[in-house]
Amino acid sequence: MSNMKIGETRKFLGVRIKCVEGYSCADCIFYNNDCKTICCTMGSCFISEREDDTSVVFVNHTNNIVSKTINTIRRRLKQVERNLNELEELLEEDNQNWR
Repeated sequence: MSNMKIGETRKFLGVRIKCVEGYSCADCIFYNNDCKTICCTMGSCFISEREDDTSVVFVNHTNNIVSKTINTIRRRLKQVERNLNELEELLEEDNQNWR
């Protein structure tokens, strides 16, 4: 099987895997597993064995999407909280002006 291109995703054992540029085996989803066997499916991660001369790691793309979604929701909730605080302050000022 050919090497996965950077940014390419592929399903492996029910998990969506993404190939990203990287140098640390510890960042790879297959770290501490038999990566030589996995390389037959995903392609090599070693710079010397890749046509694009780039070292890569494989990451769980599904978890990345979920994580990004959660972070986006958290950012939006913080903004909503700031907006609510501003509205409460405006209402308090308005109430004081009517007294």
